[in-house]
Amino acid sequence: SFYTFHVYTVNENYTSTSFAELTSCATKPQMAEAPQNLLILNVTSRAGVVTWNKPNNLNGTLYGYSLHILNDSSCILEVIWKCTDCQGAFPVTPLKPLNVMVKNITAKTATVEWSMDEVRPGQTNYVITAIGISPAETRNHSVSGFFNRKYEFTDLEEYWNYSVIVQAYTSIGSSQSDPVNFTTPAGPAGNVSLFSINRGTGDDAYLTAVVSWKLPLVLDRNGPIYKFYVQQNERNNSNISTILSVQSDVLYTANFSVVPEGNYTFMVRAASDNFNGTVSTLEYTAPAGPPINTIEKQGFAVIPLDTFSSPTQTSFQIKINDTFFMDTKNGKSQMKGLICSKQYKSANSTIMNLTEFDSIQTYAQAQKSNNRYRIPLISGETGSKTRRKRSVTAFQVGIESCANKSDSYFCNGPLTPGTSYGIIAFVCTSGFCTLSSSYGPFVTLAVPDDKVFPVGAVVGGVLGGVAALILIAVILLLLRKRSNKSGKTRKRVDEDEPTDLANLSKIRKQRPISLATFAEYIADYHKDSNLKFSEEYDDMKTLSPNHPHEAADMEENRLKNRFVNILPFDHTRVKLRPIDDVPGSDYINANYLPGFTKTREYIACQGPIPATIDDHWRLIWEQNVRVIVMLTQYKEENRVKCEQYLPLDLKDPKQYGDLVVECLTYSSMNSFEYRTLKIRLGEKERTIKHFHFLSWRDYSANVQLDTMIDFIKKVRSFMQPPDIEGPMIIHCSAGVGRTGTYIAIDYAIQLIDKFGPDATIDIFNFVLRMRENRTTMVQTEQQYVFIHDCIKEYLDRFKTYENQGFSPEEENLYQNTAETVDLYQNVSFNSTQKTEL
Repeated sequence: SFYTFHVYTVNENYTSTSFAELTSCATKPQMAEAPQNLLILNVTSRAGVVTWNKPNNLNGTLYGYSLHILNDSSCILEVIWKCTDCQGAFPVTPLKPLNVMVKNITAKTATVEWSMDEVRPGQTNYVITAIGISPAETRNHSVSGFFNRKYEFTDLEEYWNYSVIVQAYTSIGSSQSDPVNFTTPAGPAGNVSLFSINRGTGDDAYLTAVVSWKLPLVLDRNGPIYKFYVQQNERNNSNISTILSVQSDVLYTANFSVVPEGNYTFMVRAASDNFNGTVSTLEYTAPAGPPINTIEKQGFAVIPLDTFSSPTQTSFQIKINDTFFMDTKNGKSQMKGLICSKQYKSANSTIMNLTEFDSIQTYAQAQKSNNRYRIPLISGETGSKTRRKRSVTAFQVGIESCANKSDSYFCNGPLTPGTSYGIIAFVCTSGFCTLSSSYGPFVTLAVPDDKVFPVGAVVGGVLGGVAALILIAVILLLLRKRSNKSGKTRKRVDEDEPTDLANLSKIRKQRPISLATFAEYIADYHKDSNLKFSEEYDDMKTLSPNHPHEAADMEENRLKNRFVNILPFDHTRVKLRPIDDVPGSDYINANYLPGFTKTREYIACQGPIPATIDDHWRLIWEQNVRVIVMLTQYKEENRVKCEQYLPLDLKDPKQYGDLVVECLTYSSMNSFEYRTLKIRLGEKERTIKHFHFLSWRDYSANVQLDTMIDFIKKVRSFMQPPDIEGPMIIHCSAGVGRTGTYIAIDYAIQLIDKFGPDATIDIFNFVLRMRENRTTMVQTEQQYVFIHDCIKEYLDRFKTYENQGFSPEEENLYQNTAETVDLYQNVSFNSTQKTEL
């Protein structure tokens, strides 16, 4: 029997207004009752008529009747009648299902419904098939019962095309519906495929992690993918890249900066407009690479013996260039030392993996095999990582007793007398070892033969004495030459050592830096206490010219110079209009300097002294200067650095020569003072903008990076036509150190503003160009580093770096003091400051 169930809820007061979804079922059939009214009629010798009525209760479907004729207990005839007028008495092939519909489609599920346009064709079942485009699997599911005509798929693929067919079948045959197509909606993408992380290639291979992946597998894409997010995590720091150009079946890569031996987590996920996909995660430890052997491009890792490093029968002394061991770009140093071998053989620098390096024997093993062996160095036996320009450590090879040491102990054991040795320096990270070139031969003394007169010892002693006398003579000659300097050939402060002209042409004057990788560049130069900055600044001092400055050396001009060794070059000095019958009246200690927009964008000058205040204002008027930047205090540490050359009180004009100057406005900012000045010559007037930076000590870079950048930007923001028609005056005390630093930073900021953070900048060359025009610009290494740090800060204003503390080798200024009064000072001038401060 077939039943339909309607279910609703009832409580003590209410009955639900709607039923739950209808559910139908048929009960299982049982044995039918016996036919009724069985009769035998019209019996003859050969035939008879049997009649009966249908059972009262069939308890199922009537298929027919079976008549048995018995002789006693034996069946002699069986006759079967099939029902012809009852519903579904025997199964037949069903008609095809109709009105197939797909409803309630989600990313993973869909409900299929259909109908049958016929009476029940017997026991009927259905097969519902969802055919997906390859490689998706075809889904087949069965439904039993003629009246069960709905099925829900729950395991479909997201964003996939399917074709649904419903097949009805009985025991006789089957038929199927027409196909119905549908597409599941998109969902979040699955994991990307072929996700891997490898080190980079090229010079910075071990500083780069290359993250690579491909699109998720076809069945995991789950919709259109428009971009990828790649994230690098290190402790609390994250770095995220977004890949927007998505193509099929290509390998995507993203490069990230890493520190060798650092631990990182990388995550990649695909994304569409509406969904973020599953995150794929990999842990990565950046491998250490081989230490970089830079020192041998310029010098030696092991310095050959000099005359006084005499060997013994079982040892000899060498000098080790500590710089060879200091490189940490590709990882921290784990081991360092020497490789000693008998019979020196020439060999170039090489790189070994640790397995190969571990095969180098100990001293005890080498005594048996005659192979080379390792001598470890401890930290105290070579220089520290603090900056030392030419750090050299003496080391004695062959001085350790190895008698009570095991064969596996790396010992600096005694050498064989009268034997030639070769030495190789090595340094290792956790990944590789770098070996220097081989050095030698280093020969130990032979055991003397008592029967032979020791001619060698005698000759050696004589030669040693002669060599010592020659050396003393050379030293005395050099000292005598250094004392013979005259006033006309006064040596510059940055020429402490004689320049090797043969090597001068080898020093690069152009050193462009890509701003895109500026942060990595600065980080590398800050290593080892700014060692590379120190080397570069030394190169600059070597390349800096010393042009003639005859005008500054004239007798009438000497006392116009604040410092005797900061004198303007003749070819770029600013000349004042001469005053009749006044010798030297065209002279002022000032030079034109190039900038970003013009070759004479700036005038760098010294802070005025009492004798030059009027000349200073002549300079401002004649050169049409509209902006003055003052970078020094009038007094610093009770020393006069600059004479007060302008009126400080409002509406209180002062006269300087033919010019009248009046302060119109005054503003005090956090780090500087701003004044507008009116300058008048006869009936002509101009307005001058004066910026006074308040917190920058001489020789130093004791200024917060953001404070300096904000000040420079503020000055530029105040400059409007006609301010830019004439040059700006920039001055400190000497007009070289802080002045050159300011100009270099201002130049860099203008370059970045115009060309963006992907441009190229050459700070080294720009400072050299300034020094071509005025001596000693950017006076200390500390200021040179400060320029780079300011540029880095300007490129990335969200990170604040404290100014580094250094011990610069300053290009000292030698001030006109009492020791030079007899030679230079004019008694009519007073070198003390006029204005009480």
